[in-house]
Amino acid sequence: MSAGVIYILTNPSFPDYVKIGYADNIDTRLRQLNRSECIPFAFRVYATYEVDSRLSDKKIHAIIDKLNRIIPNVDEVQAEETAQEIDTESIERASNFSFSKCQIPVGEFIEYYGDPTILAEVVDDRNVRYNEQTMSLTALAKMLSGKRYSVAGPRFFKYKGEWLNDIRRRLGV
Repeated sequence: MSAGVIYILTNPSFPDYVKIGYADNIDTRLRQLNRSECIPFAFRVYATYEVDSRLSDKKIHAIIDKLNRIIPNVDEVQAEETAQEIDTESIERASNFSFSKCQIPVGEFIEYYGDPTILAEVVDDRNVRYNEQTMSLTALAKMLSGKRYSVAGPRFFKYKGEWLNDIRRRLGV
């Protein structure tokens, strides 16, 4: 019985690179890596190598240095199914946030993570009002955070003490 796997992952977002590491459970590791909304495509298993004991990064790199070639031992059908599931999860995460799907009614207030005194009122399914200005959640998050790049609005706000992304996950929307 193996203790885990050394994995080699690819990602179309980074075509010139592979990710190599160790995991007790490759499916759990894939979900961790693909949780980010910052990468457009999911990581996919290229190859795994079962090992009998837990490995440190130093040990993994020592083993890799000895390899002449990589022999994939992951069933292609299973690997593709896993990649498709991860892609689906990624698409769902990237879908537009909806207050109604998260059971947050119009007229309720959400609070900004950086300052709980900063409140925005929900005005419709996708927009809030802040300082007499109506805008998307993402636009408000970007404005309040001062970030120059696009941000995921739900990551910056709470409703009744719960992060909007956590509400979304809890309700499966």
